[in-house]
Amino acid sequence: MRETELIGLERDWLLREVDEEMGDIRPKEPLVRPERVYHYTTAAGLHGIISSSSFWASDVEFLNDAQELVYARDRLLNALALELNDAGLRVLAESGQGSWHSESWRQEVALGLQERDAVRDRVRTHRPSADEASAFSALHVVVSDLGKVASSVEPSTLRVYTTCFCEDGDLLSQWRAYGGAGGYAIGFRTDELVHLSESVDECRFDKVSYGFREAIGRGWLPEYIQANLALDDYLNALTMVKHPAFREEQEWRLMLAGRRGGTGLSFRVSPVGLVPYVSLPFSGNAIDKVIVGPGQYSAERAKGVRRLLDSLKMFHVSVEVSLSPLRS
Repeated sequence: MRETELIGLERDWLLREVDEEMGDIRPKEPLVRPERVYHYTTAAGLHGIISSSSFWASDVEFLNDAQELVYARDRLLNALALELNDAGLRVLAESGQGSWHSESWRQEVALGLQERDAVRDRVRTHRPSADEASAFSALHVVVSDLGKVASSVEPSTLRVYTTCFCEDGDLLSQWRAYGGAGGYAIGFRTDELVHLSESVDECRFDKVSYGFREAIGRGWLPEYIQANLALDDYLNALTMVKHPAFREEQEWRLMLAGRRGGTGLSFRVSPVGLVPYVSLPFSGNAIDKVIVGPGQYSAERAKGVRRLLDSLKMFHVSVEVSLSPLRS
């Protein structure tokens, strides 16, 4: 790529995410879904979920790990700022406006943009549209909306509610979140979670991507930058992408996305204050295992879980005790 000082083009963000020599990074095989995923929770959470046969899908902006939103938001803002710069240069170069720019400058910009377009064609992400001026305006609105996400200054219109799961039901890093007090991992059949997501509008069950290279490969950024571009086109990239350092979690999420009002909205008390959530009921067959986390009184805690399950006639659900060597 030519010197940015010469032509006004910043270093292409997309080339930082994908190898310059790599072809189409879309996966050739479908994502493999495990038979079961686990939701880690406290004793109170276990009791509430099993007794009510429902999840409390919490607003992602209020989660304890809401810093994940900041990670994704800042990466997207950086990417879209560069796309705005390119779109502006494209409009300027193609319109012939700006007498202070020489013809050689316009040719240099056009050539640089052609090289970028080739990368976007290769990975099928952020291809330019025919109506560049309208796309430029749409990008401005998306950047404005993104800037309000997880902001302490301006309220966001984003409303995404999620429940999180791990592929591993006995993961030491997850148990550590509960200290020595003891947590629980509730095993859910993924076919039931898929059925639930398909029966609720704007709901999906999918695996988290670790880093934006994976997100690009899974098509979580729009293929074209065009006039109807909106924040909704970036919901997966914003709420389903985590830092690669968390890859061991192999996380899946059940997510309700959109700009929802107060209908069906409830609130719970947490260390961060009042947290908005949406209740999502599931079938009695969705749970098939509970793992009692390491900590004190593990045998008694396992008996308590068994008694609760039996009282609800959930005899098919097995109860196991964690083998993780976490000390109290």
